[in-house]
Amino acid sequence: MATEGLRAEEVPLRSPEFTSAPVFSNAGGMGRDEGAQGESVSAKLKGLAYGVFKSTKGFMASTTWLAFFDVRQVALPKSAYDAMDRTRKNWGRFRPNYVILVVSYVFFRMLFGSFYSFMVLVSLACLWGWVLWLRPNANTNMKIGSREYTPIDQKIILAITSFLMVFFFSNAASAIFSSLLMGAVATVLHGALFKPGQEDAFQSGDLEAGGSSTTSATADFGIQLSNAFTSTMAAATASSAK
Repeated sequence: MATEGLRAEEVPLRSPEFTSAPVFSNAGGMGRDEGAQGESVSAKLKGLAYGVFKSTKGFMASTTWLAFFDVRQVALPKSAYDAMDRTRKNWGRFRPNYVILVVSYVFFRMLFGSFYSFMVLVSLACLWGWVLWLRPNANTNMKIGSREYTPIDQKIILAITSFLMVFFFSNAASAIFSSLLMGAVATVLHGALFKPGQEDAFQSGDLEAGGSSTTSATADFGIQLSNAFTSTMAAATASSAK
């Protein structure tokens, strides 16, 4: 009987905390760092795309964009302090919207205004990504010819190359600076002209409505208890009088 009980017992095949198979290094031991460095380029790109989608999918909420472009909330600020306060509050509320619009403006201006500078930036970005992340065994020494370059040497060489290409062999720096300046001006104007806190006001109004309904329900219950107590006392007084 004991043997049958042991055979019928359900034994878990693995512990719940092991959600994926361990990664083994070339030396035969478990090594997550070596496995991550030996990860294929396609797997890294898929992970990057998934991370970008997961982190930015909330930025495209329709309600946020409708409130962002709601011209009914446009009003001139009463003072400079009011304008600064509006800008601060709207920045806290519409920060993702501002970032998306400014980055999009810089991208399209670089693409259609200075295509050569745009291609320079894209090439530098691809070079940085390949050397420091996408290539096999990234964050290790890179051998070019008969010389090896440490990760620090690689970053220094990439930084010097990027500085020379951006500031001396293209007009990317001036285009980016002017685009960011115009984006900052548009952000400040939008933040100063739009009245903030409308969504919070609606939420607080809902909370107040809920609170008032709760208060009225409590008052009704108290009135019922008072009436029941009064009727009970009246009945007891009448019976004692008899």
